[in-house]
This record gives sequence, structure tokens and C-alpha cells, in this order.
Amino acid sequence: MNARTPLANTAFNLAGLAITSALALALTPFLLLRLGEELFGLWALGGVVITAAPLAALGLGRALARTVAQALAAGQPQHIRAAFNRSWWAVLILSWGLVAVCWPLAGPLARGLGAPPALK
Repeated sequence: MNARTPLANTAFNLAGLAITSALALALTPFLLLRLGEELFGLWALGGVVITAAPLAALGLGRALARTVAQALAAGQPQHIRAAFNRSWWAVLILSWGLVAVCWPLAGPLARGLGAPPALK
């Protein structure tokens, strides 16, 4: 890896963030006009949830990448399949656990936030 790689990666990450932010800013008036206040609020809340969802994985992706790299470096590629299987099951269990906790809270949360009846 040369010295420019981290700088180039940082520049690409910043460019992606800038483009995403500019696009969101440009689309906000259009979406607000087309959806109305209530649906736009729901859309924005959904965006926040989708953006925060990777936090539920608790860093399993990075841990899997590390495990795969270690297995390859140690000359033990047979351990990779087991690592993928463990990660897949962990994410599945975490996801369904999150659904099991959040699903019953959807109605009370909608009422607590004062969502219109059409959105409940």
C-alpha cells in the first residue's frame, strides 16, 4: 500500500458523503411537496432507522473479515465456511430479536408520536 491510498480513500469517502448530503438536500422540497408532511416525516424516520440498522450487527462484518484473513494467513481455509455460518446465524438471531422487540412497540410508538390515523 502506498502513501496515497489512505488519502485517496478519505477523499472518496468525503465525496460520497458530500454527494449523498447534496442529493438529500435537493430532494427534500420535492419529497415534501409530493408526500406531504406526515408521509415525509415517516420517510425521514425510516431513513434514520435504515441508516442506524448496521449498528445492530455489532461489528460482526469486521470481525468476519479479520477471521477470514487470519484463516487464510494460517493456511486454514476450511475455517472460513464455519466463520461465515456463525456470522450468518448471529446476524439472523440479532435481527429477529430486534424485530421481536420493535414490532410490539410500533403501535404505541405511533400513538405516542401523534401519527395520523392513516399512517398507523
